[in-house]
Amino acid sequence: MCYPFVFKISSKNILFIGGGRVAFRKIKSLLDYSPNIHVVSNEFHDGILRLADNKELTVIKKKAQINDIDSCFDFVFVCTDDYNTNRAVVRVCKQKNIPVNVADNPAECDFFMPALIDKGDFLIAVSSKGKNPSKSKKIKEILLSLMKNVSL
Repeated sequence: MCYPFVFKISSKNILFIGGGRVAFRKIKSLLDYSPNIHVVSNEFHDGILRLADNKELTVIKKKAQINDIDSCFDFVFVCTDDYNTNRAVVRVCKQKNIPVNVADNPAECDFFMPALIDKGDFLIAVSSKGKNPSKSKKIKEILLSLMKNVSL
């Protein structure tokens, strides 16, 4: 079962294992909230490299290893296309009590990335618990259109 906590992630240390398109999409949604993001990967999406050039995150070019997962990280995102790497990272995160989000397996996730509406004093999150992100996005768009004439 899930409960939608709202975390203050400013200055939290967040590790991404994998630096492709999925990681980039998740990173973009976090940047406005000022976390310290570190990305470990052999290859990087061009957008991630641009963010690193602008000092918005740190990249470490190498194959991810289990010892990259340190207890200094508050959250870990696993975004590789390597099944064995993903399972190993999840196992270590669980052992170290680090909340983990796994791009390819919602059942292994400790938390999910909701579709967000952040307006004024209100933060509205829509989540399918990782099962249907595109439907969450659609519901977000419907809510935004309903809120057009509401001042917050």
